[in-house]
Amino acid sequence: MAAFGSQSYPCTEQAILALSATLHGVYGLWRQSTWVYVGKGTIRDRLLGHLNGDNPCIRRAGPTNFAYTQAGHAEPEEKRLILLLTPTCNRKER
Repeated sequence: MAAFGSQSYPCTEQAILALSATLHGVYGLWRQSTWVYVGKGTIRDRLLGHLNGDNPCIRRAGPTNFAYTQAGHAEPEEKRLILLLTPTCNRKER
């Protein structure tokens, strides 16, 4: 979680809906000590989509927490965090 700062939140609808609808940046999902997914975009919309099962890998992994950082240029930060954290649902099948 340190990659996103010190704030983390439970991966619940209530916590996600508390976020601003215009918040844009990079977010990460994890369960226990395993990073599940790192993504970018409008954070509330993306997290609600994941909570509602838009990604089968994330749904199976059952993340319990999320963290985020605001980022004007989210793509480079997303790529950096994927390389650093190696989340299970960002891995490409070979």
